[in-house]
Amino acid sequence: PSQTAAPTATEPPTAIPPTLTATATPAPSETPTATASPTPEAVTALTLRWVDVYAGPGEAYPMLASFAENIRFIATGRNEAGDWLQVELSPQIGGWISWNNIELTGDRDLLAIIDPKMLPDTPAKLTPEKNAKVWAVITHEGWVRLRVADLVPKTEYTIKVQIINGREVFSRTFTSGVAGGYQNYTHITIQGLGVGVYRVWLYFRGALVAQTTFTID
Repeated sequence: PSQTAAPTATEPPTAIPPTLTATATPAPSETPTATASPTPEAVTALTLRWVDVYAGPGEAYPMLASFAENIRFIATGRNEAGDWLQVELSPQIGGWISWNNIELTGDRDLLAIIDPKMLPDTPAKLTPEKNAKVWAVITHEGWVRLRVADLVPKTEYTIKVQIINGREVFSRTFTSGVAGGYQNYTHITIQGLGVGVYRVWLYFRGALVAQTTFTID
């Protein structure tokens, strides 16, 4: 009989690994960055000359300080008339400078219009009836220097001197200066006075607003 060939062993098929399909990963979207609004530049004031700073918009207010030229302040407001500027003297204190004495940098329309009546702790205005003071300094035998202070600027006053129980020895009408505030004063010198006690009166529109006495021995 013919021999039957033994079956040939067949190797098992090699497993083909599955083909991986790459899935595209979306790139992370960028978070939009907030754009800051531009901050308005500060409005500043540069002094053009020696200036006085007042507690309110006018020379009748007490004077707070004086500054030389080329001093720069941050401006914080203005009055309705537009002739006085409020500046920052410190974070807690503001003062007022006449517009004629400064050079403004920035947009003046950004400055708030400030009503002086609404200012906190604003000192009262000087008034002739309440604030004027007068006293005497004897500078030499027979010479007396009268000092009159706390005057309302550009205001007419009359000063009279009389020896007690005697005649009037001096009278003068004068107009106060423009310095304003509590620094506004004047000196009046009288010569040729004899020994005695004298009384001084200061008048505003005929009303007595201040008085004092002095003695020459």
